Amino acid sequence: MRTVALLVVLSVAQSLIAQCRDGRDGRSGHHGGWLIADVKITGTQAVASDVLSAIASEVVGTCVDQTVDDVKIAIRVAFQDKGYFDPSVGVPGIQVIDPFAEPSSISVGVVVGEGSLCRLERISFSGNHAFSQEELRDAFPIKKNDVFLKGKIEAGIDKIRVLYGSPGYLDFWLMFHDTLSNGRVTLPTEIHEGTQYRMGKLTVAAKPEVAEKLQQKWLLSEGAVFDRGYIQKYLDANRSLLPNDMVPERVQLTRDCPRGVVDVRVLVDPAVAASLPEAKNVECEDDTKTSDAEGKPRSTN
Repeated sequence: MRTVALLVVLSVAQSLIAQCRDGRDGRSGHHGGWLIADVKITGTQAVASDVLSAIASEVVGTCVDQTVDDVKIAIRVAFQDKGYFDPSVGVPGIQVIDPFAEPSSISVGVVVGEGSLCRLERISFSGNHAFSQEELRDAFPIKKNDVFLKGKIEAGIDKIRVLYGSPGYLDFWLMFHDTLSNGRVTLPTEIHEGTQYRMGKLTVAAKPEVAEKLQQKWLLSEGAVFDRGYIQKYLDANRSLLPNDMVPERVQLTRDCPRGVVDVRVLVDPAVAASLPEAKNVECEDDTKTSDAEGKPRSTN
C-alpha cells in the first residue's frame, strides 16, 4: 500500500512541473519563476489583429523571474520582434493560475502603446580591419527601408561572430549605438576585434589508446591560425571515437592573449579530465571586458 501511495504522490508531483518553451527561458536560475500561460494585450492603435495574436503567442510559454519588470521585458521583446522598436509597456496585471506548478503559471493583462512600426535606415561599422564594411553589412539579412526586425539583427550578429571565429579572433565583441528618429533606426556598430589567436598545445583527456587516435586526427597544426568552427567539424568527423554526449562545450579553450596562443583540451573522459591541472586564461593588459564568457558580442540595448 505504501508503494502505491508513493507512486500516486510522484505522479501528482510530476504533473506540477510546467515547461518553458524552447529558447524562451529568461530566468536567472533553473528553478522558480513564472511561466506566462496566457496574455491579453490591449491599448494598441494600428497593430493588425493577426500580428497582435502572433505577438501574444510569442509571449505565451516564456519563463521569467517573478518580477513585473521581467514580464514587461518579455512583452517588449515580442513587439520588437515584429518591428515595433520602442513600445510603451504598461504595468502588467498578473494573476497566478497555478501557484503549485514549477514554475508557477500566470495570466497577464497589459496595456501597450506600440509606437511606430520602425524601418532600417542604415547599419555602419567602425573598428573593423579583418573584414570590410561590405562583408560585415552583408551578414545582416535586412535591407534599408525593411521593417526593423530584432530577429534579423540577431541573425546578423551570429553570422559576424562566425566570421570572426574562423580567423582566430576569439576576443571579438561588438556594441550597437542605435538611434531612432521618425520611425527610422540607424545602427552604428563598434567592432572590437582583439587578438588573432594561433593554435597552441592540444590535450585529449581520454584513455591512452583513444587519446592517441584523436590526437592524430586533429588537423590544426601548432602555430596555425585558430579556427573556432573547426571544433564542430572535428567532432563530427570522429564520432566513432567519441561518446554520444560529446558536444563543443566539452572542448576547452584556454587563451594566452599576450602571446596570441590558444591551447585546446578535448575533454572526452571525465575521470581523465578531472586529473588535469586547472587552466587559466591570460588576459592582455588593455583587454576591455565587454564580451561575455563565451566571447559573444553584446549590444548596448
